[in-house]
Amino acid sequence: MSFNNRPDHPMESSIYLRLITEKELRKNTVRTFYSTVKNHAPENTLSHYDVQDPDGNPTTSLLIHRINEDKQHEYEIPLVRNLTADEIYEVLLNLDAKLTEGDFLLESSTYDENCCPQEEDLEEYMEPDVFERFAEKLAERMHTEWYKEREDAGWRFGAQRLEEEKTHPLMKPWNQLAESEKQIDYNLPEFFIDLLEEFGYATISHEELNDLVEQVSKK
Repeated sequence: MSFNNRPDHPMESSIYLRLITEKELRKNTVRTFYSTVKNHAPENTLSHYDVQDPDGNPTTSLLIHRINEDKQHEYEIPLVRNLTADEIYEVLLNLDAKLTEGDFLLESSTYDENCCPQEEDLEEYMEPDVFERFAEKLAERMHTEWYKEREDAGWRFGAQRLEEEKTHPLMKPWNQLAESEKQIDYNLPEFFIDLLEEFGYATISHEELNDLVEQVSKK
């Protein structure tokens, strides 16, 4: 397997993570992009392209490089499924720390709603509206932690992510983010609840707990 570095490459995946830059990246930076995605995206979510080598022999490529209509460079990694908002957020945070060669935009294919728990599944854990508020509060705390770490490092709000200027469009409190900027993964609370149960704990509401205590006290 290899990276296919043909700027005119016509191949395109419908499920992908795509790094967009104004200037062509050095090979080592491209490798850093790929390895960061591989290390921080969920296991077995990266795919590959079936291509031909210069001699016409079939081979595979892990990443495609092309130039788009705006003369920007696109570095595309095919995926086997769309990533959730939180999974993309995790990759983005690590790319921010690893990529120092100019500015970039990370683009992803449409979020897969089929990845999300359905309402009938949520009832196994808690009421759907409570589950939703739980997911939103968890996302808020994660963003606040990220914001504080960036602020301590000297970053500030800016319309564009600029490495040298230390500006980022998401550098603002949660309540000031637009709804489209709030990256909420509704799978994450389910993961935590499953993990608690794996360690022998149960998740119940205060109302259910009070009922149990009352039943025990009557015996």
